[in-house]
Amino acid sequence: MSVDDSSTWANFGKIDPELETILGVAGPQPSLGDLPDVPTLRQAFLDTLAHIVASGHGVPPDLTGVKKSSIQIPVRDGTTISSLLYQPEHLPAGGSPLIVLYHGGGFCIGMPELEEDVAVTAVRNHGAIALSVDYRMAPEFIFPVAIHDCFDTFKWAAANAQSLNADLSQGFLLGGSSSGATAACSVAHLARDEKVSPPLTGMWYVRLESETLP
Repeated sequence: MSVDDSSTWANFGKIDPELETILGVAGPQPSLGDLPDVPTLRQAFLDTLAHIVASGHGVPPDLTGVKKSSIQIPVRDGTTISSLLYQPEHLPAGGSPLIVLYHGGGFCIGMPELEEDVAVTAVRNHGAIALSVDYRMAPEFIFPVAIHDCFDTFKWAAANAQSLNADLSQGFLLGGSSSGATAACSVAHLARDEKVSPPLTGMWYVRLESETLP
């Protein structure tokens, strides 16, 4: 399939078999009329996740060899932002790169655990330190609070990498899914403009077409 080939467009309307399996175990899905506000949407999202996990799908990743903890990070208005820190139980001799992750959810739902698969993979396969950020969301906190939280936690990570057992000379990356990928891209531009040091060395984000160019 390609967005440039109109003869394949009908295929975009077909549900991927893997997604179809997940939808089949997600439980009854509410209509939009049953979701009048964001708190109701958040609860429906949590209920769906619970159904998926209870069915044996969407099982959290195995944390063998990974140390997981929660830390608090101060931001510009004096608030502290909760974040999940993932570290190798045995740090590599050559030093650990750092990846800061932002979850998706349209800036109104979601939690840092949504990036746990990526975080654990980074730790286990690359000896990295991963930080998944729980930024504040709408409608309680409107734009640009979420972006400020993401940028402030990124700058904190840059300044406190050593206390996280990270060595930024081995790599300093940003990443996220969906709206979290949007936040990561915004933070990358802010980091460039403010000349944050050490500088970023890479980006990881999803929910883009294969034809999308940076």
